[in-house]
Amino acid sequence: VTYVKYNDAAIGDRVTYRVASPIPNMAGYKHYFFVVNDTMAQGLKFDITSVRVTVGGVALEKDKVINDVASGYTVTETQKADGTTAIEIVFQNFIQFKDADNVGKIIEITYDALVTEDVEVGPTVNLNEVGLKFPANHNEDSWWDPENPDKPKPEAPVGETPKQKVKTYVTGLKLLKTDETGKAPLVGAEFEIAGEALNKLLVTQEVFEEDANGSYYKLKDGTYTETAPTIAADE
Repeated sequence: VTYVKYNDAAIGDRVTYRVASPIPNMAGYKHYFFVVNDTMAQGLKFDITSVRVTVGGVALEKDKVINDVASGYTVTETQKADGTTAIEIVFQNFIQFKDADNVGKIIEITYDALVTEDVEVGPTVNLNEVGLKFPANHNEDSWWDPENPDKPKPEAPVGETPKQKVKTYVTGLKLLKTDETGKAPLVGAEFEIAGEALNKLLVTQEVFEEDANGSYYKLKDGTYTETAPTIAADE
């Protein structure tokens, strides 16, 4: 599978995201946290059931318990007022990977989003932004919370990776039905698109609109003309 930072999609498509990081060297730590925060644009619907996590190529179970200790991961999604989705993936008992043999092994997280009708169509980007949080220093008293050991204390100093961004674009398509000359638009023409592997299209506007009395045509700039517009005059 090839992952990219830019992609084109259509309404109804699924976009797969991947987050990868090596296990850090935790020598000298008694506790450690490892938190993934993702912000997904409106129009990209997060599929919480699609989350998959591997550590060194071995699958890690959600909410796994080892010897009565939570040792898997949790996933939380929150819908924000601006329409975006906040996703948080928290590793439980991350210090379990402290052994020197684990240092450098790759943690890989993948998850999907469905492209919905709320997506931005055209040149506006649909952004997915993700970053990692981890201890800022060895002073565990400054960030470790015994009541919530897998996340830092509120307002505690933390280390953060630069945000990684994936940009999804959805292309808009304008169609114009003309007469046999290929020049005069057909007012009121109705048609549908058919074919294999057809994705849903989002209709955003009509190019020409006939006036109620049938004598005028409204152009895109809001003015009217008595002459049926040609393709060259559609502005």
